[in-house]
Amino acid sequence: MKKSFILIVLFLVYYRWFGQNPLSAGDWSFHFPEEVAKFFMLPSSWRVAFGGGLGGNGVFLAGLETYFLTTARQFYQITGLSWAVSERIFWYIPFLLVGTYSSVSLVRTILPYLTLWYLTPVIFLTNSYIVLITGGGQMGIAMAYAIAPLVLAKFITLFDHPTVSRGIMTGLALSLMVLFDPRIAYVLMIGVLLWGLVSRPKPTFIFAIPFILAGLLHAFWLLPLVVFRVNPMDSMGSAYNSIAAVRFFSFADFSHTLALLHPNWPENLFGKIYFLQPEFLIIPIVAFSALLSKKISRALISVAGLGLLGIFLAKGANDPGGGIYLWLFSHVPGFNVFRDPTKFYLLIALSYSILIPAALERVGKKKMLLGIVFVLFWLVTVRQAVTGQLGGTFTHHAIPTEYEVLKDLISQPEYFRTFWVPRWQRYGFSSYMHPAVDAAAVLDTGSPSAILNWLDSKEGMEALSRWSVKYVILPYDSQGEIFLEDRKYSGSQKGEFETVLDANRFLVKKQIPGLTANMSAYETGQYYDHLRLEENAAALSWDMISPVRYRVSISGLSKPDQIIFSESYDSYWLLTIEDKTYRSEKANNGINSFSIPAVGTANGTLEYLPQRYVWIGLGISIVTICCATIIIWNQRKYR
Repeated sequence: MKKSFILIVLFLVYYRWFGQNPLSAGDWSFHFPEEVAKFFMLPSSWRVAFGGGLGGNGVFLAGLETYFLTTARQFYQITGLSWAVSERIFWYIPFLLVGTYSSVSLVRTILPYLTLWYLTPVIFLTNSYIVLITGGGQMGIAMAYAIAPLVLAKFITLFDHPTVSRGIMTGLALSLMVLFDPRIAYVLMIGVLLWGLVSRPKPTFIFAIPFILAGLLHAFWLLPLVVFRVNPMDSMGSAYNSIAAVRFFSFADFSHTLALLHPNWPENLFGKIYFLQPEFLIIPIVAFSALLSKKISRALISVAGLGLLGIFLAKGANDPGGGIYLWLFSHVPGFNVFRDPTKFYLLIALSYSILIPAALERVGKKKMLLGIVFVLFWLVTVRQAVTGQLGGTFTHHAIPTEYEVLKDLISQPEYFRTFWVPRWQRYGFSSYMHPAVDAAAVLDTGSPSAILNWLDSKEGMEALSRWSVKYVILPYDSQGEIFLEDRKYSGSQKGEFETVLDANRFLVKKQIPGLTANMSAYETGQYYDHLRLEENAAALSWDMISPVRYRVSISGLSKPDQIIFSESYDSYWLLTIEDKTYRSEKANNGINSFSIPAVGTANGTLEYLPQRYVWIGLGISIVTICCATIIIWNQRKYR
């Protein structure tokens, strides 16, 4: 009965996910079968989508990306089913199932005799914060969030009964959480630290096992990250790692965090903060009433502490005590990844999902009726989800036929890029052989006039040629996300772009059967190959083995030359020809070049050096998981 109750409530909130159309919205992308079939399934230190589409070091995302690419490709190869099916099976449905199991495990661990335990997954999985996170397609965060209660439950059990096997199981759960989002794992570890300070377990080396195990299991990306001193925040610029950025992204105030109310609820429009809705004030009142008993367990004190800590941190730089958050951001290692403080809503959700059932348990004898009444109130707070008024993944979107036509145009055997003005659109075809370049990202400007003026200059056309751009695309903004004025779609703005591009002296508008007036494609006059000789004095051919390794063949090079490689410059790209290695130098337009002598006819390889450490780390990870499995097996066998 209670399990059915949970399923019914989850369905009332998330029923819009159970359809046939892809759920692409916000940060969640869409992929054609032609893309999925070519996904590189092993961990990679280079991401072709970084750098605005010119590539960049993405080793810090190797864990999440490997799960994403491997599950999608394997599923497609085995079943032939579309991306719309795959994303539900490996992301959206697991979020609900894992989140339910995980949150129930936590409440059973902390309050094993609680009658209203079934309210915990309801509160944890249907609050305004996580509903908007999933609605915005942030499924890496969502999956880590779903696993968090299980990890906390494992740590609580480990504190109470420390054994090697429990330490290993806790480490495995933590490793899975880190796979999806290390930032959310960081947030939870702050909560674990607080729990340890309150519960004061006897110190033992066993408490280090989860962290050592998680580090070894993620050695495939941690090792190159450390060896090459990759700082993900530095690569993203001041918009991500400055004090000014923290102040800007501190959208929630104290009243929002106290009420477990996402500041962008319900429209989820970036930067649009809503007034506090009074019904949400009932939530903290009910939650903290659990502390009004004469006898309060240490566990409930710890749970309340998690909530108070989350309430304080999730408001970021806002008062009261905003300066403390800014100090933490500047001085505490790892804290600078939280330019968006709302990640700390996790601690509030964990706390309230335990405190509220505990508080209601003490009210009266008719607990089932009380639980139903509370759930009805809870559904009122998230009524926009129940009534189908939310956007993002809660709105069905069909794939526009224009993007099917464009995909067929782009799917040509030779290598080239497409240049999307002003931004890449979520249904735009992009692959290893035909990467999409986002104009606003690669030019680091959101100014329409700056982008259009650059395109109408000789410097701009030279850059497009060197970046291997064959087509410039003016997208069909089918979901009203690109051409915006005052957060609303503007057809006139799109028309202005088209007028200027039509008059561009360097571009030729291409007439494509099936491509409607919603979208325009322009062909550049000339584009260079991905790998080429600068002076073009000899023949060069190449083959992509993976995004981090290429096979290169040169024929008849009788004088020194430069090999130009049209990925974002990185000094760790190495070219090896006839046992001699050449390190990349920065060429015009921010790409790579390799100065080579007259080698005549020769073969070589081009590889990204950090990948070598990815393979070493992957070996460490495989050995670690094998050893952990053997230890657990033996301990259970002889128990």
